[in-house]
Amino acid sequence: LNKYLKTELLIRLVPTGEILEIKIIKSSGNEAFDQSSITALESIKKFEGLEMSNRLFDKHFRNFTLIFSPSDL
Repeated sequence: LNKYLKTELLIRLVPTGEILEIKIIKSSGNEAFDQSSITALESIKKFEGLEMSNRLFDKHFRNFTLIFSPSDL
C-alpha cells in the first residue's frame, strides 16, 4: 500500500455521536483505499464521549473533515 495515499472525508454527526453521512471530499486516487476508509468509519457507527453543549458540538463536531492515510495506521 502506498504510504502517500490520503482520502479526505466529510463526516456529519448528530449530538449523540451517531454518523449521519460520510462523503469523500478528496479521493486518494485509489478506489479500494477510498472505500476501505468509508467502510472503517461505517463499522464504528458512533463516536463516543461527545457529551458537551450543543453550541460546542455544532462548532467542532457536527461536520468535520477526517483524513485517512496508511502512514497514520
